[in-house]
Amino acid sequence: MCIRDRASPEYREKAHPTVLVNVLNYFLKRKTLYLIAKNNKEISEVIDYLLKEDVFSKLPDNYFVTLGMILDSSDVRDEKAWEKIIEKILNAREKYNLKTLGKALVLTIKLQSKKVWKGCEKAQSQLVEEITKKLEKEEFDPTAVIAILNAYRGKTKAPEELSKLLEKLVRKNIESIGPSIFSELFNKMTFAYQMSNDFFDDCKEKISKILQEIPFINRKTPSKDDIDPKYFIMLVMGLGKKGALDKETIQKIEARILENKDKLIPKDIITLYTCLTKNKRIHNPVDSFKFINGWIAENIKAIDEGMISKLLLDWKEKDCSLEKEVKEKVKEAVNEMLKRERNMRKDTLRMVYRALDEDLPKDIAEKIRKLLKL
Repeated sequence: MCIRDRASPEYREKAHPTVLVNVLNYFLKRKTLYLIAKNNKEISEVIDYLLKEDVFSKLPDNYFVTLGMILDSSDVRDEKAWEKIIEKILNAREKYNLKTLGKALVLTIKLQSKKVWKGCEKAQSQLVEEITKKLEKEEFDPTAVIAILNAYRGKTKAPEELSKLLEKLVRKNIESIGPSIFSELFNKMTFAYQMSNDFFDDCKEKISKILQEIPFINRKTPSKDDIDPKYFIMLVMGLGKKGALDKETIQKIEARILENKDKLIPKDIITLYTCLTKNKRIHNPVDSFKFINGWIAENIKAIDEGMISKLLLDWKEKDCSLEKEVKEKVKEAVNEMLKRERNMRKDTLRMVYRALDEDLPKDIAEKIRKLLKL
């Protein structure tokens, strides 16, 4: 049954509200819900239907965070709807595990940034209080800590008391954390707050081992003691954020990557390009850039919108890491994306315009200027 059928009035009247939430969540996980909700009247009607009091009251406590994520993804800005959902989440917070509390925290911080609902700060305070209690009582789970840290990016930093507790718990359990999980955890911590020097010193030995010794995962026979390349690159990003990428460290990273280049997926390669480009003033890894340029030239069709903005990072610099022929291919790819009139994010459009303003077709450049109000 397709989404249109499941969104029909006939189906939703018969289905339990939890089934409707699960259907919408299925599309949310594939990141298509926003586009569907904008262009599909039936989907918007399902969301409105779920918010009706007699339907809403049938949802169990463990569904309100998911429903909130669906509303956020669909850009619902009804303050009363949000007040109703957050109230339910707060009333049920003692029943939630740490991962669900982390998702709820992410939700309230998103709402605050959108200025959708006034009670966000108070809700965050109550959620953090519950998270702190559970962290102190329950068995340490690094994936739960990652779920909590997901809330803190950019300008929003973790409260001091919470960050100190997280450092204490990670430090105590550092030996038991697998290399992939540790790499993701370390990366998230560097973005969530100002990591203490003492804690970073404790991490160094483990980081050194991951950089030099721990093998990349063999997809055919994966082992929890190996590291997934994408998490290795997350560790590199965390080191860059911490300002800990010296020439020797970058050379170690380059050697490991080139040894295992056949195990990298497109997103890994482009993220790696970003990391190495940002740190080129410390060490210019010529062999890595040669490999990356060759890969881009052969696989330009694998480049998506999220990767494009990373490739434009040093586009106008004299020592741009992209070769001339590769830049031409990237320009063609960007123009094709713009011609298809996809809903490109404004921050990506801004980067595209700054980098390629003179190379864009006049009609497309004008369209971007209007969208960005330039």
